[in-house]
Amino acid sequence: MKKIAFILYDRQAEALRVATGLTLLNDKVDIFLLDNKLQLEDAASSLIVKNIEMLDMLGTVSYFYNFKEKNPFYKKFTFLNNTQFAKKLLDYNYIIKY
Repeated sequence: MKKIAFILYDRQAEALRVATGLTLLNDKVDIFLLDNKLQLEDAASSLIVKNIEMLDMLGTVSYFYNFKEKNPFYKKFTFLNNTQFAKKLLDYNYIIKY
């Protein structure tokens, strides 16, 4: 089993779709938001929400972020400061910025 970190950037909906697919190979996939909120206001927002719901159903994905946000959607995310963020990324076999 490989550990894969996905850092969401521009193509968030597509990154979440790929992350969902990788969980089917029994790989451990975690989602990271690095200074970048989810794009919940644009055309891809429904795809982002659907993919996160799918990842939640699988129950093996953890979510991390490094910014302060009061939106209740982020309650499933764990806050890490930048130092913790960097140390956490050292635990992964692959880091994919999408």
